[in-house]
Order: sequence, then structure tokens, then C-alpha cells
Amino acid sequence: MQFLHFTLSGFTRNDQSASRDVEQYAGKKDLVIRDLGYFALSSLRSLSDKKAYFLSRLRYGVKIYDEQGNELPLKKLLRTKGCIDQWVWIGKNKRLKVRLVMITLPFNQAAERKRKARKDRDRRANHCALYYQWLNYACFITNVDEQLW
Repeated sequence: MQFLHFTLSGFTRNDQSASRDVEQYAGKKDLVIRDLGYFALSSLRSLSDKKAYFLSRLRYGVKIYDEQGNELPLKKLLRTKGCIDQWVWIGKNKRLKVRLVMITLPFNQAAERKRKARKDRDRRANHCALYYQWLNYACFITNVDEQLW
């Protein structure tokens, strides 16, 4: 019940730039839980190299590949009913092996996410139909194996 490290910074420093801050404190078998704002593959790779565990939401648009290195089309994954729990590789250039867990959300929760996306304050965010399908799922990545979780 203590803080190992606590930092305050200016509002101009975004979450992604702060994502690497935890790496110096994370050790073997520690668990780092990430919100979407902290999604940075390089940081997750570093945690994995240190044998630390991580759990993060998966950012829309990240390339997903099967064990053989073939790209898994998001459209195909989103057609799956129920839960997806499988090991995949993510990242276009430097790939990271992760466990992908996709859970279908209840109708009301998915509808709320879609409402918020339609009211996105950034009018440049012209979301496609595939993105709205994505909002039907809670999508997570982790390096924790099935025996532990």
C-alpha cells in the first residue's frame, strides 16, 4: 500500500510519452495495466523483455498476424460470435507476440460506445463501418498465459 513512484507533469506531455516511465520500476512477474492512452508497442515489448506482465486495450488499426505471419483481417475477427482468445503477433514492422482477448459487449454498452463515436468532437474522425463493428467488442492484449489467467 505504497507508491513506488509518483510524477506530475505538464498537460503538454501526453500519455504515450509517459508510457515508458514504468519500465525502470517493473520487474519480473510484475503486472502493468495500461489504458488505451498509454498504448505503445515499444513499451510493451520492453516490459515483455523484462519478463514483466502487461494487460492493455488494443488500439484500433494495429495490424494483427497469425502464428505463421499471415495478416488476420479485422473484418474476419469481428464476425466471430462470443469470445476470441488466441495468441497472435501485432505490429507492422517489429512484431510482438501477445494473447488477444476479444469479448462481445452487451448491446447497451456497445450502443453507448457507438453514440459517443458519432458525437466525436473531432469532425475529422470519419469512422468507417468496420470501426463501428469494433466498438461491439472489448479488445485486450496481454502476455499472461492461459494457465495463469
